Amino acid sequence: MPPARQSERRGGREAGAAEGFFQLGRAARFQGRVLGSGMVLVHGQLGGVIALDGDLVFASDGRAAELTGRVERLRIEGRFHGSMKVAGAVELAREAVFEGEVEARRLETTEGSRFEGMLRIVP
Repeated sequence: MPPARQSERRGGREAGAAEGFFQLGRAARFQGRVLGSGMVLVHGQLGGVIALDGDLVFASDGRAAELTGRVERLRIEGRFHGSMKVAGAVELAREAVFEGEVEARRLETTEGSRFEGMLRIVP
């Protein structure tokens, strides 16, 4: 078994290089490093560092707590607090709350969403 998978199974701090799809449940809290490609869907709480060649989605019950890193696309339906570099778009759904810093190609907001922080649009 690869070391990252052993760490993950023991409840360690590194989720490993997963491909495909990863979901964090409502009652779950993860603080550490997430590395990989594919989609990460968060219903619980995620904090730490993420390097993802794919989409990071926070469902309406999902929370980011002091999360930093880089992703291809970021969609927030819940709450986000942190700093992120996004290769594509940041999407804020209705009632989403973003607090922090983001660098992205574009920001898409929906009426009822809230953005507090710094936005840097890059080509």
